[in-house]
Amino acid sequence: MPSSFPHLLIVLVAIILATRLLGEAAQRIGQPAVLGELVAGVLLGGSVFGILQPTDPIIHALSEIGVIVLLFEIGLHTDLKSLAAVGSSALTVALVGVAVPFALGYWVTTALGLFERGTQGALRFEVQGIVDGEPRIVVEHVTRIAPGGTFGPHIDEYAHVFCVLEGRGEVMLGKQRGKVEPGMVFTSEIREPHGIWAAEDTELVLVAANVYPAEA
Repeated sequence: MPSSFPHLLIVLVAIILATRLLGEAAQRIGQPAVLGELVAGVLLGGSVFGILQPTDPIIHALSEIGVIVLLFEIGLHTDLKSLAAVGSSALTVALVGVAVPFALGYWVTTALGLFERGTQGALRFEVQGIVDGEPRIVVEHVTRIAPGGTFGPHIDEYAHVFCVLEGRGEVMLGKQRGKVEPGMVFTSEIREPHGIWAAEDTELVLVAANVYPAEA
């Protein structure tokens, strides 16, 4: 039977040998051991040799236990003070990591003719998480500024991350002002005066990510 004790031993031996051997091989070529362990899973799974099947109840149980142990170990080594110290940098990286794929998705759908002009409300989503120890809601949407038009200047009670998709113009952040063009990413902090102007001859299209307190 697939769930017999000898089968369990075979599964364990195959997993341990493959992960240890390929993990050490990855380290010898300057790569993390986890990369070799991932390759071991690919080789043993149905994609290559088919020795182990993901649908096997034993494999499923072992994978669930492995996830629990991994997350527990991560928790043991987590330093909350260190996380709080890099909260602002982590927030910027996280927002850019959301805004840039969002922008790429816009460019691809536009190139394929899947995005209809004037559907600003359709490209909008919201995620909630913890930033600097406080709950935050990130709302992201496409903003369009007509040729010669402006967005601001003004002050908000939340932070922004902007990614320019199309057009040219200028941006004001605090006391600084500069040109913007497609591909540029810039941020404004909470209560920082900011404004965006489109050039006279082109529409300015941006992805705007607004970071609100969770209670907003």
